[in-house]
Amino acid sequence: MYELYTILGINNTASLKEIKTAYRRNAKLYHPDKNNNKGANKQFINISNAYEILSNNDTKKKYDNEQYKEQYNQKIIDS
Repeated sequence: MYELYTILGINNTASLKEIKTAYRRNAKLYHPDKNNNKGANKQFINISNAYEILSNNDTKKKYDNEQYKEQYNQKIIDS
């Protein structure tokens, strides 16, 4: 199972500002226009999905509640 915080390279106590900074940093690294490596597109999608969930207080709270993790982790694409 993937951990959304791990995808962004942050811990689960990260603030919204830290989440946003991590998203921007990772998006630059893995954006398909900047990175031609195999798997970069999937990684970029995973980064975007993780940010979408963790940047919203409501979905972040649900994700942090163990019973919702599996539901949100289904958005993550296997490498």
